[in-house]
Amino acid sequence: MSAKESWVHTNDYVKDAIETMSGGDENALRVCVEVTENVLSVDPDCALRPAGPLAPLYCMDALGIRDSNIYLFYKEVCHEHVGYMMALLRGVLLGLVSEKTLRHAIAHHGEGINLEVIVEKVQEMLPSFHCENIIPST
Repeated sequence: MSAKESWVHTNDYVKDAIETMSGGDENALRVCVEVTENVLSVDPDCALRPAGPLAPLYCMDALGIRDSNIYLFYKEVCHEHVGYMMALLRGVLLGLVSEKTLRHAIAHHGEGINLEVIVEKVQEMLPSFHCENIIPST
């Protein structure tokens, strides 16, 4: 995972950004769709709010979490919960988790991440952040 070159840009349409970030991986595509559909209900005070639904994709892009690594992040680290993904991304932005620790966790089945503690700390620091505000997929 390398964050050297951005895959997502401010002038991208949501659909194009999702396709680019997923890198053709169907599981990553599904996760990207679910994340973009839920970001504003889970994290209404998102620091990247002007980016709207692309905010978590920008974060993952900056961290080098792309294509099949998106699905590994979702499945292995976040127990298939996009709210937890957004909490961990916020945890990195808030300095609760280092980029290195998150990358290691993605590569090693969640090793080194105490998900429950990080989610709790993010929700304490950001009272409007609610992991459970997930819109059911249609």
